[in-house]
This record gives sequence, structure tokens and C-alpha cells, in this order.
Amino acid sequence: MVISLNKKIILIGTILAFLPLSVLATNYYVRKSGNDSHNGLTPATAWKTVTKAANYSLQPGDTVFIGTGIYNEQLIPSRSGSSTAYIVYYGDYRGLKTQDPVGRVTIGGLTAGDPVFVPQSASQNNFTFTLVNIINNGDGTSTIKVGIRNNNKSNLKNTAISLPSGVTALYPANGSTWTSPKSIRYTINNPTSNPFYCIRYNLSSGSVYRLMYQSHLYKQIHSKDCI
Repeated sequence: MVISLNKKIILIGTILAFLPLSVLATNYYVRKSGNDSHNGLTPATAWKTVTKAANYSLQPGDTVFIGTGIYNEQLIPSRSGSSTAYIVYYGDYRGLKTQDPVGRVTIGGLTAGDPVFVPQSASQNNFTFTLVNIINNGDGTSTIKVGIRNNNKSNLKNTAISLPSGVTALYPANGSTWTSPKSIRYTINNPTSNPFYCIRYNLSSGSVYRLMYQSHLYKQIHSKDCI
């Protein structure tokens, strides 16, 4: 999912978009020119709000393409996909699907400010993912905090956060050991293409068992396709 905050874009949860979709999957569209009374099935009959899409009876494998513009609302999905067919929300900033002009997809509708704080959460496979905050460091970089709550019985061993193509996070460094606020240690791959282009946190000590919440920080430079 591509989300733009304060005219800056962050990709989060891109793993959803890289998995194969069901042959029965349906595409839906949200555009600023849309209408929530429409069926959302084509760019011409797009919905107007992401809230409409989030509350719709989406099925595993469905994709929602969100057109460019500012949406003064939060994207809080009410339904989850399956282990083999995710529900995907994609900010179509190039307009390839929605036919909108190239631009930003801004969800939250914030004015300029520092720090930026827009919780955006989604649940999948008994995990809850949250974009906790984005802090403009004032030096051309931003620090992004992503939280994960493990609602499974198994230990969460690896976490991958997608990066824009060709971008390497400035921190934590590749091969380094990063310690979370809860003193859980991870070794870092930055970047890696496993399972997609991302920064990956590999658990080296401690555990993230059921109902535990863990946060991850990374820092990267401002660019066209990132914070």
C-alpha cells in the first residue's frame, strides 16, 4: 500500500501487493471524483471515500485502487483476506488503474507539521500492522515507526518492511544489530529482496509471542517515492 502523508509518500505492507491474487478477485476503485452510491467496479463508477471501501464486503484477493488526491479520513479495513489471497489497498499515484493524473495519494489529510502522527492499522493472518508515526528530522530525512502485534501462538521471528525501489534505509545499517524499545534484538538486512524489496529485521534474541506488541524504526532520506 502506498500512503502519502504531508505530501510525502511511504510504502507499507507492500507484501500484500506482491502475492498472487485469486482468479475470482475483484478490482474496486476510489477517486475524488467518485460517488459512494456507485458500485466501485470501474474508474467511471468509483467510490468517493476510502471509508466506503474499507467497510465494504471485500473478499480475499480483492484489490482497491485509490486515486490521487487528499482523503481527509483514515483507512481502517473492516475485513481481512486469507493466507493465500490478501485484500490489497493500493494508492495509484501514477493513475495507471484509476485514470487519474499522476500525483500524491494522501490519506489523513494533514497539514504540514512536525512530527507527523497518523495511526493507520490493518489486520491480516492474526497480525495487526500499524503505521505509528513519521517524524521529519529536519535534515532531509524522516524516521518511520511501524508496530506489529502478534496474535498468533507462534513466535514472530522476522519482520520485513517494504522500501521504494532502489532506496536503502539510512538506519539501521545492513548487518548491524538493532535493539527494540522492549530490548528485543534483531540482525538487519538493509536492503534485501527476500521476500520483496525491503528492510528486514531478523530476531536474534528475545521473543515476540502471542499478544505481544513490537515496534520497528528506520530512517531514510526524502525522495519522490518515500518519506
